Amino acid sequence: MSNPFATLLKGIAETTGTGTATKLLKVYFDENQLIPMIRTWNFIEGNLILKIELKTDRAPMAINEIFLESPNNHYLLPSKKNFAELSNNILTGGIKYMLYDSSNRNEYLSSFTPYTGESINVEFEKISTISIVFTDIESDLKNELSKWKLIFRYNQKLISFDLEELLAETPDMLLYMSKLGIDIETYVADITKKFANF
Repeated sequence: MSNPFATLLKGIAETTGTGTATKLLKVYFDENQLIPMIRTWNFIEGNLILKIELKTDRAPMAINEIFLESPNNHYLLPSKKNFAELSNNILTGGIKYMLYDSSNRNEYLSSFTPYTGESINVEFEKISTISIVFTDIESDLKNELSKWKLIFRYNQKLISFDLEELLAETPDMLLYMSKLGIDIETYVADITKKFANF
């Protein structure tokens, strides 16, 4: 199936020259939009875990950096911690970390790639999934969501998203697991009991 935009560009190039077509192409790709979708999240003991799907609306995109902006304009960079991995290792207190990130109980969530600050490429018409952790958040984030922003840097541009809007109607991790049929009260009680005896 032919791309209608490519067909249009070909027609423009044939009638007005390749210069005009090149300019139109640049304008088209300059308007490429990043679309982040948070599938689930958790905030516990100053740690924010986000499971994010990323896609674009018209072309591939290289994301150079992702960071969090606090209400007082401080910037938090992603942590190198991966609570999903920690929760699998009892020697690192993994039982406790299952309350932070329950990905090991769900195949879909466990497929999210840990993001620790490296550049990533988002392909067009293909969803990229990342798991990102911000630590040492010294505030009541849940009651200040409207003041926090998630920022992406790409192509020398910064694009900012209100965290409250991104998380609107997005279930936190325990609610997400509950919707999958897991008995959360029993799950949490079991983890808490095992951790107390660890």
